Amino acid sequence: MKKYYKNINISASQISLFLLIFQSVGVRIIEGAGTVSLLLVILLNHKGLRFILRGNFILLLILYSILSIIQELDIKQYIINILQFIAVTCLIGTYLKQKETFLHDLKANCRFLCIYATVTFLMLQLLPQLATPVFYGYKYVSIFGVFINADSILFGSLRRISSLTWEPGCFQLITSIYLLILISEGNNFKTIIWVFILQILSGSTTGYGNLLIILVYVLLKNKVKLSLIVSVCVTLWALFPLLQSNFFEKFKGVNSQSGIIRMRDLRVGLEKLAENPIFGFNTQKLRGDRASKLVEEKVWASSNSYTTVDDLGYFAGGYTNGLLGLLMNWGGILGALIIYMFYNSQLITKPDRYFNIFFFTIFIISTLSEPITNTSFFYMFPMAFLYNSNFYRKKKLSLQVE
Repeated sequence: MKKYYKNINISASQISLFLLIFQSVGVRIIEGAGTVSLLLVILLNHKGLRFILRGNFILLLILYSILSIIQELDIKQYIINILQFIAVTCLIGTYLKQKETFLHDLKANCRFLCIYATVTFLMLQLLPQLATPVFYGYKYVSIFGVFINADSILFGSLRRISSLTWEPGCFQLITSIYLLILISEGNNFKTIIWVFILQILSGSTTGYGNLLIILVYVLLKNKVKLSLIVSVCVTLWALFPLLQSNFFEKFKGVNSQSGIIRMRDLRVGLEKLAENPIFGFNTQKLRGDRASKLVEEKVWASSNSYTTVDDLGYFAGGYTNGLLGLLMNWGGILGALIIYMFYNSQLITKPDRYFNIFFFTIFIISTLSEPITNTSFFYMFPMAFLYNSNFYRKKKLSLQVE
């Protein structure tokens, strides 16, 4: 997949990766846009369809089908997930053959989303009278139907930056990954500052936590220098009031529903896993599960929030803990295996010995508050391990998608 579109320095693999990212965390402007994105990826990488006849894909299909029957998964969701596996399989051959291409494409997509976020942010500040409220399953504001941002206030009239992702908590994953890549390259100070500011303006508690993790990466990568220690201390000092107020607002403030929902999902997830450790539990059934409803009622009753479960309804906002959602949807054993495969994924070339560890850490921490584990972007990493360990090293099999 080396061909580039005429007069535009964008490869087919970059477009395909963008479509997978959009399908995974993008704003649902049009119903069915995610499914269309998957079909486009398959179309762009149609030669990769031959890999679905390999034993590893068939094994994946069999295991997932058995779990789906046991959990009584909705047929529509089953088909979408199979499409995800096919789309990822079609694209992944190119990246396993040319591993440096993936990080290049990922960086290009992160940069585009950050540029879009910056332009949208400036438009909202300079032309606020043009912003109109829209609803795409979540409250947004839009200018000309092109510049879209979550309608969530950071402070004053300043909105939290979300770019084309469905909420700021997903955008912080993009900026965290972009920061990690930039820092690994070591010569992009101005760009690092720009992306750092975007992450601060996302107003994401998880994003602020990931910034601290990235600071640890900086220390390890550059070894310990006095100037670096001073810079880190100053950054921590500057971030502390923001972290403190953000955390307080999450769990004790007027918007504490967000923190209570996170606690609800933690409690419910652990309980359902304890009940069904092998085959897991279909998270789509939580709204109708009486035991899970009782857990949610207890969580809300023990909180200091003026809002109750009667005001919002059961499992408002859906189940948000992606990590526990993964373990429930796949069962404890297969779920843990998927996490292991993600950690050992061969999809990313190692700029340094710490990069992959911190990439994995940032991604997994982000799943604690975002349901992004049942997405094509997430599945790319464990599936890369699955294919690479089985047939990539066999010279007789070519993974190159021309």
